[in-house]
Amino acid sequence: MLSQRGMSRPGIDALMQLIGKITRYEERFRADGILPPESFVTSALGYDLGRAVNFARWG
Repeated sequence: MLSQRGMSRPGIDALMQLIGKITRYEERFRADGILPPESFVTSALGYDLGRAVNFARWG
């Protein structure tokens, strides 16, 4: 599907690696009890808040 939309093979491989990384993080979150079973991360709000804290410290 991605190749039909003009994405190159190296780009597809990089995207598949990123997807694998995200699913491994989600599995770890479930194992640690941070994420409920059968659910997944739907927001990057925590990351955004962490970046905002860094900007406030640097300012």
